[in-house]
Amino acid sequence: MKSYIQGMITGGVLVFAFFVFVGADKKDGEVGRYTMHTEKIKSAFEIDGEKWRVTIFDTKTGEYYSKKVNP
Repeated sequence: MKSYIQGMITGGVLVFAFFVFVGADKKDGEVGRYTMHTEKIKSAFEIDGEKWRVTIFDTKTGEYYSKKVNP
């Protein structure tokens, strides 16, 4: 009877571990896909004041979007 209960517990643990590892395979979708980088643009003429370049990078496709902004 002792080995029967031990086998049931072992089987239950293995089934539980199987479901945990299968469920851990899924990714969180879009989390961490996009990164943003900002940098101050230095120019010879400071007519317009301070300008910044904002770049958004898509890590999945490799595409990026960059724009100069004046805060």
